[in-house]
Amino acid sequence: MKWIVIIGIVCTIAVQNIFFGMQGNEGSPVIDSDNITTEEDCSCPEISVNWESKEHGDKGQWLRDTPALPKNWLYDGVIYETHPYYYQGHSFKEITKQIPELKGLGVKTIYLMPIWKHRGEHPLAIYCIYDYYEIDPRFGTPEDLKELINTAHKHNIRVILDLVTGYAIPGSVVYNNNWTIRIKLRELQEKAQELGWELKYGTYEGQPVVYYGCKWTKPRKCEVFGRIVGDEVILHHYPRVDWGPAVDRTNPELIEYLTEVAVYYVKEYDIDGFRLDAPQNNWNPKIVPGDHSILQLLESIEEAIKRIKPSAILISESPYLEVLESERIPDPLLDETCAASYSYYFWINLIYGGIKTSGDLIRVLASEKIWYNRTRIRFLETHDTERINKIAPQLKEPYTVLISTIPGIPMIQAGQEIGAKNPYSEDPEVDWIEGDHEFNKFIKRLLQIRNGNNALKYGSIENVWKGGDNAYAYMREYGDEKVFVVLNLQAKEISVVLDLPVENGSTLYDLLNKERFVVNDSTNFKVDLPAYGARLFTLEDMSPPLLSIEKPRKGYFHIFDRAWLPIGITIILGKITIIANVIDESGIEKVEFYVDGDLKFTDHEAPYEWLWDERVIGKHEVKVIAHDIFGNRGEDKINVIIFKIFNLGGK
Repeated sequence: MKWIVIIGIVCTIAVQNIFFGMQGNEGSPVIDSDNITTEEDCSCPEISVNWESKEHGDKGQWLRDTPALPKNWLYDGVIYETHPYYYQGHSFKEITKQIPELKGLGVKTIYLMPIWKHRGEHPLAIYCIYDYYEIDPRFGTPEDLKELINTAHKHNIRVILDLVTGYAIPGSVVYNNNWTIRIKLRELQEKAQELGWELKYGTYEGQPVVYYGCKWTKPRKCEVFGRIVGDEVILHHYPRVDWGPAVDRTNPELIEYLTEVAVYYVKEYDIDGFRLDAPQNNWNPKIVPGDHSILQLLESIEEAIKRIKPSAILISESPYLEVLESERIPDPLLDETCAASYSYYFWINLIYGGIKTSGDLIRVLASEKIWYNRTRIRFLETHDTERINKIAPQLKEPYTVLISTIPGIPMIQAGQEIGAKNPYSEDPEVDWIEGDHEFNKFIKRLLQIRNGNNALKYGSIENVWKGGDNAYAYMREYGDEKVFVVLNLQAKEISVVLDLPVENGSTLYDLLNKERFVVNDSTNFKVDLPAYGARLFTLEDMSPPLLSIEKPRKGYFHIFDRAWLPIGITIILGKITIIANVIDESGIEKVEFYVDGDLKFTDHEAPYEWLWDERVIGKHEVKVIAHDIFGNRGEDKINVIIFKIFNLGGK
């Protein structure tokens, strides 16, 4: 009788399967600094300062004995900086098409550079925005952008957009509404006289200008530069006058406009947050009195977007309101509203030779000011810099390991994962076919390790180098988890002695190279590394992953990917998402999905699932096998009866 009922149900709703199925699947050594150029004003000499945590009470964050870091979604994986200009067709659709590959790479956040109508054809002209409500049609339609975001979300990837608040261009909404920093010409002349400045006058873009103390080299900097309009002077960004007129970020109307822009993209496009471009102060206090900083604007935006989407965040290109240009590190005031900020301070020390030893590495990290338990974004290149594979190709592997294993969030620029050499500012388009795909495999494995290891995501850092050849050697520790990282930055094989807090007789497993080492003397553990090599050690775990198939539910009748009622046997009508719950403290390398012994799909990151959407009828065995990073295996299987006549495609 049971079988008659079941067959009757199948016949009754078979036709409906056509229509529902067609709707698709829902949910689910030192570098030569002469070869380095940057577009942003981020350069500074090597800096060495004392940690100032105690001065600011609970704002400070120590690298040892610190409370557990907040586990917001930024920590989950790498940030991927991209834009349509990195692709041949300059389109949103090309980024959307790449999203499955980005998931496989370990990307958890896409940072999309400015996508709105802008002035000029230079790649960096995208930052000269006219109107935040007008998406540049050269990149695609609003629907194309929504498709990009929805596709990213289906692959468990967040998307953030850029906000440019420091400067505006003539003809833009901000400029036309007079939300710029202005001063009366007579007042400027009086202040200049008090300062002993001899103002000069000329024309710029057909307009009369006044200026003083200018350096016309790239980047162009002036003590003051402004456009004369009637009896007023519209002041340009200080000190980067070539960026255009400075925005008064404390103007109430400007704050309201940009807050509404942020709310609009969270509501209408389901954006997950924003990156703040060039947030530093943009006026010369010798000329302009008062506070015109970004702080009030950021408070307004953060409060507004979190009311709509509590998980939404802000990140910043810098945690400081001042530019790094002296031995004093400014207070990171933007840490109050921004979940993470770029660390140009670390990047400068690394690229310009300020980190020569493992001890230097720990000291530089300890000297970073970090408030409110925030974190820093680690990078080797951005759209403003040269490519690492151009200035130091031999270091791209160990340096990539470095930014992926020190405290913070790793970020890579589109094309970096295949060793692109052309900088964005000169030639943004990436040759996606002829890239270094071996390096791509290396990064995939590295980020897979990083994303699955709590010590690398949240842990403290400590120097473990004791002797032998020079190398970076440090331990990341979080609870009971420990990872030991050793990096060789030399063009020769080296031998290093480490002091490790492990028991003699322990077995260490090299996660990168899949090799095992027995520790006979933990206080003098000797390890060899090839030229520019890297090792990631952790204590070996012999226990298999714990795995259970959550869906389909055993003994239930399923219709169109949903469990409806218990019937004692597992029957599936239509497509079904096979979902596996996998637990393993050491980290999962991959999860494989089989039907009748045939491998159908391999997933490399949680959630572990596969949409079974093939044309299939009858009794079949579904098996899932999980492999951890040590080679241990766990599995589960279920016998099902499935009726799936129409093949509608799927994951």
